[in-house]
Amino acid sequence: MKKQQISLIVLLSCIVWINGHPTKYPEAKKEFLSSDVLGAQPPIRSYHVHFMFQYHHNTSCTGVDNALALRNKFIKEFNVDELLCEGDFDQGRLCMFPVAFEPYGPFVAPEWAAFIPLEDFQRGMLYQFVPWVMQNRGNFDVFVHPNSGFEREDHHDWSFWAGTPWFLDLSDPEFAEQLHKNTSSSNCP
Repeated sequence: MKKQQISLIVLLSCIVWINGHPTKYPEAKKEFLSSDVLGAQPPIRSYHVHFMFQYHHNTSCTGVDNALALRNKFIKEFNVDELLCEGDFDQGRLCMFPVAFEPYGPFVAPEWAAFIPLEDFQRGMLYQFVPWVMQNRGNFDVFVHPNSGFEREDHHDWSFWAGTPWFLDLSDPEFAEQLHKNTSSSNCP
């Protein structure tokens, strides 16, 4: 039965593949870059949370079965009515991206992710979400990043991990553009 469920999820993910990245906000980015506010940071428009797992090591605590069980627990805890997001960003509601069973975008390992609107964080979800992740992630490593339209900063400078940070492949051109040169933490002495 579990193999049939996993097969169905893989099939649905392939059929209804919705790209969790990039999370561009072209109008907001253009508007911010044309502003006269020197040294200001762009507004955060939403968040993504990514739970990393090991697809080919299902017997481990961080294998696919446990990852999908944690995903279902997240869906139940946060009352995610409509399971899949409809696009990349500006969802207007908490929703789930299809499970990425293979490396995708900057992620070099499988992961499942949720879109969290800024409004939900502002209405108190932050105070529910952070403790839930702390108490329920188990051995899974969790990556949270904002979506401002500045991909490099969103994924590299303004993100945080619960657990052990994983390598992110930021070699794609979408991550090359930096908001402020020499502000990356990797440039610190």
